[in-house]
Amino acid sequence: MKQKMVVKVSLNGEDSRCKAMKTVVSQHRGIESIGWKGENQLEVVGDGIDVAKLTFQLRKKVGCTEVVSVNSVDGKDKKDGNVVFTATDYKPQPACCTIM
Repeated sequence: MKQKMVVKVSLNGEDSRCKAMKTVVSQHRGIESIGWKGENQLEVVGDGIDVAKLTFQLRKKVGCTEVVSVNSVDGKDKKDGNVVFTATDYKPQPACCTIM
């Protein structure tokens, strides 16, 4: 079943926003889109995502996190002007390392 989840995340800056998105995308399979709704609410749409696991991972990596809403999604999508990234848009950055 396709679900739309909105999770409120406490953010300390742009690095926290990136870390939250990377955590969600890397830890969970079945995510179709992810985006920011407002200043500090992360919106995740996907199939078969465990809400408890998602919140636990975000609390562990980013900080204080709470679930705002979980809804099932039907086939109709409405555009509301928010920035939404699909799972294919995310390309992990190569790890930087220094060799001594």
